[in-house]
Amino acid sequence: MPLDTITLAVVAAIVVIVLAVVAWQIVAGRKVSRARDEIVAARARLEEARAAAAATSGEPADVARANDRVQQERRAVNAATREGEALRKRFPTSLYAGRIPEPQFEEAGGGTAEPPRIAF
Repeated sequence: MPLDTITLAVVAAIVVIVLAVVAWQIVAGRKVSRARDEIVAARARLEEARAAAAATSGEPADVARANDRVQQERRAVNAATREGEALRKRFPTSLYAGRIPEPQFEEAGGGTAEPPRIAF
């Protein structure tokens, strides 16, 4: 008994939807993993930059270079954290819960700060 066209269309639609969901989850998993790795790497680079800044010889040029590197790494941490938070909002399923580290935005003074609020 051959299948009629309506049954084939319904089955094809279900297959397309399932494949789209699977592809979306694969892409989401890769993006979340990449963001998590970038956050962890940026935080490690920031700690290395802080350790290098603490070990400077005390000459003004060395201190300025070390502080510039710390500031650059702090900005990289904040950017990676913002990207991770955007992905957390984009893919809020329990499949990715806890994979992105908690946000830690830092001010220039080294303390933690809230992300900037945008009023609409």
